[in-house]
Amino acid sequence: MANRDFVVQEGRLKYFAATRATILVETALAQHKACHILFTTDGSIYVQFPYFRGSHKGILSNVNVVHETHGPTTFDLKKNGKVASSLVKFSHHPDGRVHFSQDRKILTKIKRRSWPLDGPIGQIFQLNFYHLRGLELLGRSDIKPNKLFLPFRFVNGLPFAVTISGEWRRKRATVENMEHAGGAIGPAAIIQSRKTRQQQVVFLLGQPESLPLRNHILMLSCRAIPLLKGVVRPTVILLGGWDHHEVVVTGQPTANTGFLVCVYPVKNFDALATTIGSLDYNPKLVF
Repeated sequence: MANRDFVVQEGRLKYFAATRATILVETALAQHKACHILFTTDGSIYVQFPYFRGSHKGILSNVNVVHETHGPTTFDLKKNGKVASSLVKFSHHPDGRVHFSQDRKILTKIKRRSWPLDGPIGQIFQLNFYHLRGLELLGRSDIKPNKLFLPFRFVNGLPFAVTISGEWRRKRATVENMEHAGGAIGPAAIIQSRKTRQQQVVFLLGQPESLPLRNHILMLSCRAIPLLKGVVRPTVILLGGWDHHEVVVTGQPTANTGFLVCVYPVKNFDALATTIGSLDYNPKLVF
């Protein structure tokens, strides 16, 4: 369903160019809307998941990493965290500011400084969905010529959980790093995951000519993951806003000091609202 009208080519690189794209998780029986990605006029990247039909009562947190960790790690989201009763959007701005927000619904207080988009590369976001019945189905009315859909297909049926990842890559390096016997690369490609060593399909999404950050593209992937222990209902976890990880002048990678995370739903929402506070927007009446 990925609309070929959105495909542009620069040299050997082909990619989808659009201000907005919707990611689908699909099987032979149904197409589930997972999230959409938006490029704004200044080049900022927004990630939203308005199609999540589970509970909208969640927790947002600015997580600090005290030291480098290896293996499974537990973080206390209540520390530097707040609850919210609306779904949020994640924003990564060109100067490196990242935050969670939602106009006139959520106060923009969970934020930090990440890396700028005009030079470095790295992971923009990771979005995990558990029990995908909590995602809205694609309907006929959704399909329009001006909408770009990027469908990740699972031939063995709908998985119990998936992770969707967006990596910010330089266009030139993307071509150089992909093994290909001549011809064009993209807008869909098969790569080998560094983590799992398994091959996976990726979509290449770039900003249109009218937007400023034209030297980079988003490499989008989606794969099945195991269910988390104790997760028995539709749940979504979004992470983003990590530190710059590329090797710097010293020859050593920069240590990660933190990231942003939101989780929907959260247990004991009312009690948490009392103890750690809420970000729900509640304007005072002005007479």
